[in-house]
Amino acid sequence: MVRHIFRLYLEIKSMPQVAAELNRQGVAAENGEEWCRQSVKTILSNDLYVGDYEVAGYGESVSEYRLMSDELFEAVEDIRYRFRDSQSEMSAGRKQSKADRILSSYKSGFEQRGDDDF
Repeated sequence: MVRHIFRLYLEIKSMPQVAAELNRQGVAAENGEEWCRQSVKTILSNDLYVGDYEVAGYGESVSEYRLMSDELFEAVEDIRYRFRDSQSEMSAGRKQSKADRILSSYKSGFEQRGDDDF
């Protein structure tokens, strides 16, 4: 099942959509409930599936725990972290522009309702 989830994620590239697909397939999560984004993330981020075991700061590689290749695990990590390095702090001008659009939309909603208390 773990490899199936990793392969689905490589194909779909979305944790919520993987959860939806698993639910559509009738696959119950470990707790017997439906899958959600967080339960998929827990599976995808577990180093134990490549044999890396860590407890209380002590780490060891245990080949008996390995369920997949490093390549499969790393391909999933590359997708999971694909936006992390590309996202930078929003510029002050962009923040102000976004705030102005939100405020304008908010004011417009009041005006449409005829509410003068804004």
